[in-house]
Amino acid sequence: MAVLGILSLVIIAYGIVTWASNGRAYNLSLVMWMLPIWFMSAMAGNNTDINGLVVLLGFLLSFETIFASYDVNLWNTQLRTKGKAFVLISYITNTIFAFYFSIQSYTLGYMPFISIFGGLGIYISILWAIVLSICASYAFITTVDRYFSKRKQFVIIKCTPFKDLDKFRMKVRGINGVQNGKNFTFYATRKAYSLIKNEKALIIELREGVLGGMYSSGHNLFITKSRQLKRINRILFRRGAVAFAATLVVVLFFYRVLLGIRFEQMFSALF
Repeated sequence: MAVLGILSLVIIAYGIVTWASNGRAYNLSLVMWMLPIWFMSAMAGNNTDINGLVVLLGFLLSFETIFASYDVNLWNTQLRTKGKAFVLISYITNTIFAFYFSIQSYTLGYMPFISIFGGLGIYISILWAIVLSICASYAFITTVDRYFSKRKQFVIIKCTPFKDLDKFRMKVRGINGVQNGKNFTFYATRKAYSLIKNEKALIIELREGVLGGMYSSGHNLFITKSRQLKRINRILFRRGAVAFAATLVVVLFFYRVLLGIRFEQMFSALF
């Protein structure tokens, strides 16, 4: 149980830090996958049933989410229009997984932070499952698209930066450009956006996926900006550290105040 508790905490930290530092909001789904497993590990000595399939789904889909966005600083998924049947099947399958994970976690007591809402807890767990199904489907489709991809060089001119809200009301940022008279939009992490927002033309080394998506680490764009990159990295590191510390305080608050679990009980269960 100690291994599960520590590993889930590491993944939670990774999700919070990458969200706070790079702006990848869907990485917060890592917190949603791992929180029930972390609570399960911490309450292992309180006659808590262990559901192996819940643990397997949580870690499998978390690693899938990490791979989907790892080392991707620029991306374009608007052209990801191929394989519609595959996309539909992916959404159905991941929805089943997400609902099983959430409902089982709630009924087995892995979500004590939801149980405090009484009869509303089951509805919150359903909402939890809906959010996870969307995030897991996006991650799986992106993972397949990235894995079956080929190298490509992409040139855009007349670049203009933008900041906006996506269809889920999440803040996004990126750059618009033109190639052969067609407009292309590349979304970017906070780091990439800070480095390229003043560029008027870009030569992007990327990988084009089998479903039509384009993904780039952007490393070739950062080579000549080492001093600026160091400054931005320091800012983003501080942002991520503060976000993780704040989340840890909130979780400990649930443990100690709302659930009445003493710290020595929590750490003895984990270690």
